[in-house]
Amino acid sequence: MSTVNSYLDAATSLSTSLAARGIRHAFYGDIARNLLQGNPDSKEICCIVESAGMNTCPFRRVREAVQGRAGMSAVFTQWSKRLHVVFSKTSPAIKIEILPSGETGPLSLDGSAVMMLKGIPCLNFSELIRARLKTWMIAGKDSQALDIIYFLQKYWRRIDINRIPEGDMAVFLRCNTVAAPAWLAINSRYSA
Repeated sequence: MSTVNSYLDAATSLSTSLAARGIRHAFYGDIARNLLQGNPDSKEICCIVESAGMNTCPFRRVREAVQGRAGMSAVFTQWSKRLHVVFSKTSPAIKIEILPSGETGPLSLDGSAVMMLKGIPCLNFSELIRARLKTWMIAGKDSQALDIIYFLQKYWRRIDINRIPEGDMAVFLRCNTVAAPAWLAINSRYSA
């Protein structure tokens, strides 16, 4: 089984568990680009989970959703204050980082922020770029830049410019000039 299929199986299992409990969620990471490209080489998958209410962390609800599920376990890392769902049906095991909504992606994971890819909910193109741009500003990883460039170039007609922080995008474009024509095309759509 290719890596992207293993990641898709892990995401599908987690998504099924969360949906059964009515927990809104969306995946992001290089898995989204790789699903669209048919690239078998996924290395990163995160799941943004909507909080039940203001100032509540969704970690407990996620732990409860995967408890007792074959091949899945929730692991909390005390020093980093992070929760990972470990999918152990593959070798090596796949770790899906759980992130509270609003921390990286949008606060509300409704139909305006989520799209379906291969049967799993993922952030839509605007929110994918916004989330990847936010993490790129902190870490500056090449994989994050590749995702942003890919979505800008391939899906520029479907991107809502109002969801993308202008200052962060200006910094990104100075470092990744190959994305400038797509960003200009998006800007021209909104200025016309």
